[in-house]
Amino acid sequence: MSGNTLSLKSRAKLLSCHPELQRVVNYAEAWMPFPFLVQEGHRARARQMRLFERGRALQEGRWLITQPEMVATHYDGQERLSKYNIDPSQAVTLAPDPAYPCDRDRYHVMAGVVLAAAAYLRIPVRWGSEWSDALQDEPEPAIERLGHFQLNRPTF
Repeated sequence: MSGNTLSLKSRAKLLSCHPELQRVVNYAEAWMPFPFLVQEGHRARARQMRLFERGRALQEGRWLITQPEMVATHYDGQERLSKYNIDPSQAVTLAPDPAYPCDRDRYHVMAGVVLAAAAYLRIPVRWGSEWSDALQDEPEPAIERLGHFQLNRPTF
């Protein structure tokens, strides 16, 4: 068991998440072999729209992908809500601390600990790297989701 503890800033972000997601992260914290942080919990619709706009341009009333490598989300927070836009948030973004996007090994270890905690607590959680964008309604570029975890239920 590690002595890692989340910072006050991470705890505040975690409090914006659904209580079951909080339980999973808190349980995982005790077993995480390195420090980690909560990058994001609840996300305002305006922020969701800013993320949606990345890599896209509005042309003739329709958002078109112009830079696939820049796309951050498929949900605009207006017509299509993400699990981050629900209050409390049904999604959370975690990262090893310090966070280096290229540090895939630690992200994979972190995911294993979080998913094991969820399984132990019998709370259905899905890791963002467990699905492919081919399953989406519309063909869009794949998004790297190594730090994304969400409750795996339609709604609470």
